[in-house]
Amino acid sequence: MSDLDNLYKPRVDVATFNNVEPIKECVDVKPRVFNTYLIDDLGITKLRACKIGKAVESLWQEATALDFGNREAIVNMTVAELLDLYGKQEGAYCSFKKAQDYYNGVEVLND
Repeated sequence: MSDLDNLYKPRVDVATFNNVEPIKECVDVKPRVFNTYLIDDLGITKLRACKIGKAVESLWQEATALDFGNREAIVNMTVAELLDLYGKQEGAYCSFKKAQDYYNGVEVLND
């Protein structure tokens, strides 16, 4: 665990679906296991981790319901490509891939 442990207490024990770590101590904000990964392993703040965690959870739930043909059109894209496609269609920010390419290999600190 990281030095962030004390910042995000209390933690709760969560049963997982794997044999490697069947019980995991997690932050108490759903999706608990994924949010804990975002906070502990990626260093994302709790507020941002919880927001992105909910978004990924929603995308995962919707993607699992797609048939193979529809799923294939989406899952072969990078996250940056998918976000740029959404931004272009909605007339919003659509430079995720360009920014990713620009900052590739450059150490950028989380805020």
